[in-house]
Amino acid sequence: FNLSLTSNLTSNLIEWCAFNYLEINPSKCRIVTYTRKLSPVIYNYAINSVLLPRVTSIKDLRVQFDMKLTFSDHINQICSAAMKMLGFIFRSTKSFTNVGALKA
Repeated sequence: FNLSLTSNLTSNLIEWCAFNYLEINPSKCRIVTYTRKLSPVIYNYAINSVLLPRVTSIKDLRVQFDMKLTFSDHINQICSAAMKMLGFIFRSTKSFTNVGALKA
């Protein structure tokens, strides 16, 4: 793991964004270290002297990624949403008495 390379990459990203007239909003940025190691190397990242917060999981394109890439958080969220929808359907259809409506 090379800290100077990591620092260079961050600087290059900031320069590229400036060259292409893009702004990075540090308040919307997060750091996740993807690893299965018990004690990963932790490096602090900063953009425009703003230290970026480190998180253990993050949502991107509606997929929840955790630091071990197990997707257990994502699966739990999907199952929870499905159970809420199923409960809504059961509550909404409890009073249906027309058999034809239930089969359609």
